[in-house]
Amino acid sequence: MVDFTITSAWYDSATLATVSEQLTLERVVQLSSFLIESLGQLPPAKHLEREERPGFAVRATGPALLAELWHSSLLAEWLAQATAARWELRSCRHECYGPGDYSLLHDSEVGGQRLLLVYDLTEQPQALNGGHHIFNFVDGMQATCNRETGALMLALLAAGDLECIRYVSKLSSGTVRLEHALFEQA
Repeated sequence: MVDFTITSAWYDSATLATVSEQLTLERVVQLSSFLIESLGQLPPAKHLEREERPGFAVRATGPALLAELWHSSLLAEWLAQATAARWELRSCRHECYGPGDYSLLHDSEVGGQRLLLVYDLTEQPQALNGGHHIFNFVDGMQATCNRETGALMLALLAAGDLECIRYVSKLSSGTVRLEHALFEQA
């Protein structure tokens, strides 16, 4: 059984205030070592389906490996403290991006305010080979978030805001593995 306990440093009131402020100002925040224990070697994702829609997304997706975390009341309470809002899980999945894989900026174009959480399971971050998150916000602001194993990325998105996974170089020797959870305000 995997321990999904959040590192105590992320419960500090000053830290929570900083996370909240950064989300408000920059809309994207990456939290290193979010869980108290490294998840170590998780089993390979099961039932991955290859999604090949050129011009939209090329990747493999399947059931979330961290579904227990995404559904947990512990995470729901922490999100409420960090964002001053209540959130309900809308969807979660596991995503794998190998050499040549990507998703484009219109990948998650949906209406309304939402909170995207992405937990990085990439064993060897491939920053030079791509695979990082890119955000385009309606007001013209942009943000990029590089891979960091064990980090949780939070992105506060509004209607019309877009996110994608940058093309992973065909020279990459690894796979970008992500847990992707989308929340809507309760």
